[in-house]
Formats: sequence, structure tokens, C-alpha cells
Amino acid sequence: MRADARNGITLAQTVAVVELWICFALGVVNVACGVWGICVKPNTDAIPDLIVGRTLACVPLMRVAAVACIGLGVVLLRLGMKKPDTLHVSRGCDR
Repeated sequence: MRADARNGITLAQTVAVVELWICFALGVVNVACGVWGICVKPNTDAIPDLIVGRTLACVPLMRVAAVACIGLGVVLLRLGMKKPDTLHVSRGCDR
């Protein structure tokens, strides 16, 4: 691994920080979509006639998916807020 001459940051540390930012951004998007999914009012006009009778099961399933989206978002947010120093950086096959 090469180290940056200016501040001693290795390429692996830079990749770890980029991964943390990606996790954080995905977590924010997941939580926002989950909250929006819970707050949105279901529109029965958008449901095809084929599954109109199954609407009673469809709406709770969408709510469960929204709650799962919030849960996944919280996990990603927690991963994204970790300090890069606490991450284990793999260095390939060291056998």
C-alpha cells in the first residue's frame, strides 16, 4: 500500500472513508423513503382491477416494507457514522 506523502493516508483508509460516506448517504435515502412510504395515502385508482380484491393485504404489506426500509436505513446510518479508525481494513490474502 502506498501512503500519501502529505498526510500519511493510505489508499485503504481512503476507500474505507468513501464506503462510510456511501453507507451514510444510502441510510439517509432509506429512512426518507421509509417515512414517505408510511405517510403516503394509498391510491386505489393506481391498483389494477386484477388485484382490487387483494387491496386489503397490499396496503399492510407496503407499510411493512416501509418499516423495513427505515430499519435498513438506520443500520446503514450507524455503519456510515463509524470512525474510519475502528474499521478492519482487509489487505488481501495474507497466507
